[in-house]
Amino acid sequence: MEVTCTQCGAAVKIPEGEIFVQCSYCNSALYLDKSRIVFHYLIEPTLKPEEAQQNLRRWMAGNQTPKGLDTEAEVTKNELLFFPLWRFVTQAAKSGTENVFIQPAAPTVVAEIREISLPAGKLKFYTEEAAKGQNFLSPTILLSSALEWLKSSGVRPEDVEESSLVHVPAYHFFYLYKGAQYSAVADASTGKVVANVFPTKSETPFLAIGILAALLFFIEGLLIPSLPVKLLAYALSSIPLLTAAGLIARNY
Repeated sequence: MEVTCTQCGAAVKIPEGEIFVQCSYCNSALYLDKSRIVFHYLIEPTLKPEEAQQNLRRWMAGNQTPKGLDTEAEVTKNELLFFPLWRFVTQAAKSGTENVFIQPAAPTVVAEIREISLPAGKLKFYTEEAAKGQNFLSPTILLSSALEWLKSSGVRPEDVEESSLVHVPAYHFFYLYKGAQYSAVADASTGKVVANVFPTKSETPFLAIGILAALLFFIEGLLIPSLPVKLLAYALSSIPLLTAAGLIARNY
């Protein structure tokens, strides 16, 4: 079987059963999908496992997660994977601005992996030497399926100027917190942490303080006829309420 190199236009012979090939004329790495042939890139990892775990702990200590998650969570597993992503580049007709869209090329429980940045400057052609000994996940979502997703996002397939398969290095963490298991992904190139399902702060204390404030202001509004006195009462009542809200924010 022969295909045309998307870089130099040369004819490239594809051995039977192969999907990853290299052009013998320009050395471009290519991926053969059932629908077409595209560039095949990888991004090299720059973070060590302990550095990625530090980023995970910092993310755990953020505002979205409950207090103490960074110290109480037990990391049970950490593995470096090269996850396949479809990368589409389009150009806006009016502004000429280049837009990049990402779609997973394999099933994942962390759909937010599409938020990982794939800057063109970090893309390197895939080589067998670079992949040796590494855990590269095979793409199982066809390019045509990814293009259909792009279409549902309001982008016409004909507006796509460049399509490529990129293997992104990511540390996949599994951790236990209060008897439940969660997972998160840390980009091994930028350190960004993304997660789909994770422990969240309890909303009960915040709802309680909100309801209490609404009731208190409502009662004061009914019982105090004088506007200046009413405003003074509101100001005095807000002090303990804000203090309580601050304590809740620090402890949850």
